[in-house]
Amino acid sequence: MKLAYFFWSGVRNWGTRLGGVVLFLIVARILSGHELGLFSAAIAILAIAELFADNGIGDAVVQARKLNPGALSAAFLVNLGAGIILGILLFVFAERLEIWFDADGLAPLLRVLSLALVLNAASYIAQSIFRREMAFRWLAVRALIATFISGAIGVTMALMGYGAWSLVAQAIILATINCALIWWRAPFNPLVRPDFGAAKGLLRFGLSLLTGRVLYYIGTRAIELVLLYRHSATILSYYVIGSRLYFVLAQMIMAVLIDVSFATLSRIADDRVALQNAFLPMIRTASIVAVPIFLGLAAVAPEACVVAFGDKGEEAAVYLQIVALFGALQVTQHFLSSMLGVVGRPGVATAILAVRAALVALVVLPGWALDPVQLVLLSTATLLITLPCDFYACRRVASLGTMAILKAIAPAYLAGGAMLLAVLAARWALAGQVPDVFLRLAVLAGIGALTYAVLLLLFAPKLVRSQIQAIRARIRGKARAAG
Repeated sequence: MKLAYFFWSGVRNWGTRLGGVVLFLIVARILSGHELGLFSAAIAILAIAELFADNGIGDAVVQARKLNPGALSAAFLVNLGAGIILGILLFVFAERLEIWFDADGLAPLLRVLSLALVLNAASYIAQSIFRREMAFRWLAVRALIATFISGAIGVTMALMGYGAWSLVAQAIILATINCALIWWRAPFNPLVRPDFGAAKGLLRFGLSLLTGRVLYYIGTRAIELVLLYRHSATILSYYVIGSRLYFVLAQMIMAVLIDVSFATLSRIADDRVALQNAFLPMIRTASIVAVPIFLGLAAVAPEACVVAFGDKGEEAAVYLQIVALFGALQVTQHFLSSMLGVVGRPGVATAILAVRAALVALVVLPGWALDPVQLVLLSTATLLITLPCDFYACRRVASLGTMAILKAIAPAYLAGGAMLLAVLAARWALAGQVPDVFLRLAVLAGIGALTYAVLLLLFAPKLVRSQIQAIRARIRGKARAAG
């Protein structure tokens, strides 16, 4: 697998998300908690509609062994039709949703954002073909152009006092440019006569993925709408501010790793030995990269939230601590679930997601007397129950031994856990001695990074040396090629 694939996939995913983060950081300091909560609620509702507009067919295209133009045309029409229908429904029922959530001002945001839903639906299949062909460089260029232009306009509108509408405008412009650029270099002809018979396999596989994604949404994001419904838009804004840093990092890291890994593993899915030999190094690398980031973020959450969001960050820090702490485990769960999809058993992963969705529903729906922090903690902790199910399923379905996986990820978790404890101990030792929050964040982050590096070298010296040697070999190879 070429390192360039990871690089350009990273540029695409990181560029888009970093642009969104910069905009969010600026706007979050300007908007009131209520305004930010309203926009967050609108995005949470829009995300549900986008699940059904995408309906999993895009990933089915990436995974499919063979494709014909008629099947692609049929898949495109399904996506576009779903996007148009859902956009109309969102526009029509926006006011009722505003009343049901008791959130004044929600309806206008939903109605305008419905346009983004249609534009995104028109891009899903074309983007999936580029992913299938490993054309990550073009996808990255397209994403950077769209992110820069839409972000610049969004920031300008925010500084001019447009509030939540600056975020709405950025979302619409981003979707418009992405759609225009993806079709500027159209990878297929959507006007070819659709062959729905040939597309049945794509639709069937996509439906399995859709079911899983809806259940995943319930397990991870339904809490946003619950906080709005049971508490207020302001409380929701604190959760969104706190969890935003985690979710953006998770999307940036996992999108790169799984984006390339899923496409690569799908090509060798029929060779179980090769599949196993490729999977273990991938999950090891993912753990080494992602686990310290999430555990470190949980450790420095109080300082990071204040630095990023000002006074609002003080209320949001506890939510970041919760989601980032469990986010380390989410890395492993994502890879195990994606492996089940690669071997053609997404239904197994769907069943596990159904268990978690049911557990979350048990926490949030009965109306227990829980405050917002307790709601978030209990709903997030359901991962502890379902993660062992992922291990068991991969052992039975994909012949991946549990001990082999644990051995691959153990160094990252051991070093990351020790790093977390070191940062917490350092904060206690430095209490009152470093009043400047920026300096305190830098000191704690430095202690955490150093601790992790040293302990990773202690727990897995051969692994660290092999990675360093691989990097040196790539650098020497590029130097020879340049010479």
